[in-house]
Amino acid sequence: MKRFRFLKSFSFRSIGLIVALLLILGILFSAIGYASFTNSLTREYTDMGFRTASTAATIVDGNSIDNYLKLREGERVYDIAQRRMDVLCNEMDVTMIYVIKVDTTDYGSFVAVFNSVNKKDTHYKRWDAGFFRETTNEEYRQLYKDFYENGLEYGTMFRTKKLNGA
Repeated sequence: MKRFRFLKSFSFRSIGLIVALLLILGILFSAIGYASFTNSLTREYTDMGFRTASTAATIVDGNSIDNYLKLREGERVYDIAQRRMDVLCNEMDVTMIYVIKVDTTDYGSFVAVFNSVNKKDTHYKRWDAGFFRETTNEEYRQLYKDFYENGLEYGTMFRTKKLNGA
């Protein structure tokens, strides 16, 4: 009888240990899978953003930003570029694409040149050409500075808070 109780107790502990190990392994594999998926998705969206920006750069001549601002909406050259940016925005199914002219004296503000907002239901509003805006935070200011002063070709900014259409 004692022997049977011992085996019963040993079996119960063994099964409990196996279940606990399986739970720990399940949690560990879930965490690894989540991290891998998140990294992969972030990489994919970043690459798509860079490809979209490269395509937009073929639509808008970066050396003619001041000319686009002088032309503005209603003039043929500007309107053609704006329509192409709108098509790109909708075909790539991105929320918005904008081209800005940054104030390089302190990187604290910018002027909108082109702004395309996806046709889908979105709370973002199109900025008119010439729309002035303060740089929203220090991270953007540093990124702009890196573009203009340090030769940065591509940069990524992830916004996850205060996405109120601004």
